[in-house]
Amino acid sequence: MATAKRYDRISQGDEPVADIWWYPIHRAAFLSVPDVVSLFCHQASDINELDSEGRSPLIYVLLGRQEDPIARQLSALHLLRAGADASIADDNGNTAMHYAAAYGDASLVSLLHEHGCNVDSQNATGGTPLHSAAEAVLGTSREVVDALIATGATTTIRNSDDQTARDLCLSNPRCLCKELFQTSK
Repeated sequence: MATAKRYDRISQGDEPVADIWWYPIHRAAFLSVPDVVSLFCHQASDINELDSEGRSPLIYVLLGRQEDPIARQLSALHLLRAGADASIADDNGNTAMHYAAAYGDASLVSLLHEHGCNVDSQNATGGTPLHSAAEAVLGTSREVVDALIATGATTTIRNSDDQTARDLCLSNPRCLCKELFQTSK
């Protein structure tokens, strides 16, 4: 069953900046209400449907940043069990793992890894999820860095600016786990 796209116009003042579109399953994932996400998963919705920027519903679970980590994890789990592809990257090459790392969600890092998301996938600028964690605007979470390293993240990968995650963390005043990176090579 096909679902209708929802269009939104993003404006800056009176000037339209961009038109974006998404499907209802994206909104359900963004809100991360497990029962609603489960309902979409059991209907004919395409679990891997992409929005206008190439983002899957699984990525929307991370974008929504639902305050309740259990609701967020259950929503992601419903999508993954229904066949969501954890390795889908958006138009910038970011996977759900990049978003989980950037938003400091260690439990989702582990869950995504268990469902086949590559901890070393590189985005359009060559950044890995470890790079995303190291330059997190909200501050790098020690638990996320630990989870990424525990799942096999490579600490020596360089992005297109020739920087490792360690380089980014040491130059980021919000990186809260510099000691982890100071000992890595």
